[in-house]
Amino acid sequence: MEYLAIHECKDFRVPSEDPAYHIEDTPENIAAFIVKSPIFKNYAFVTSENKIKLFSMGQFLDLVLDENDLQTLQEAIIPMQMGEVPIPEVAYVNTVQNELIQSM
Repeated sequence: MEYLAIHECKDFRVPSEDPAYHIEDTPENIAAFIVKSPIFKNYAFVTSENKIKLFSMGQFLDLVLDENDLQTLQEAIIPMQMGEVPIPEVAYVNTVQNELIQSM
């Protein structure tokens, strides 16, 4: 299972050292996390290879580094933001025990 470490950004696109969350790396899960995020929080989404995949700003995508990822994320997030589809629960990952946590 692929997962992303989510780091809060206190400054513009500057991730904190330690991740705040770990989630499953799927477009729908990333979109659900972003849409459910507090409007004043910004996050960096980092792969298990320690590479930044994207940044969010409040409840929106900010910078997505791969064009293919951008397209698939837009296809997942826009219907959630427009209320066209229900927002699913975020699939969190406990990396220590490698178990899913189903709450936010």
